[in-house]
Amino acid sequence: MKQIQLQSIGRKNAMPAKELKVGDVLIWNFGGREKVVSITPSKTGKSLTVGIKYKSFLDKKEKLSKRRLNSNTLVATEKLNPGTREWL
Repeated sequence: MKQIQLQSIGRKNAMPAKELKVGDVLIWNFGGREKVVSITPSKTGKSLTVGIKYKSFLDKKEKLSKRRLNSNTLVATEKLNPGTREWL
């Protein structure tokens, strides 16, 4: 299994962004978490636009946003790293 290094967290199991599914929870540097709510591939299939839901650190409210990722970018998910803290 492939791994990536996350700042302040350490090495985590990861998969290519093209394997993401709606409902997955992504793990980012410093413990940031985002829930995947939609996935839209580009016309060529080289990138994805991922709709995300996250909790703001400042006002603690849930927010919706989008993130564009290369299809082969490695992303860590809680599914691949059991035992990580709960999302939101």
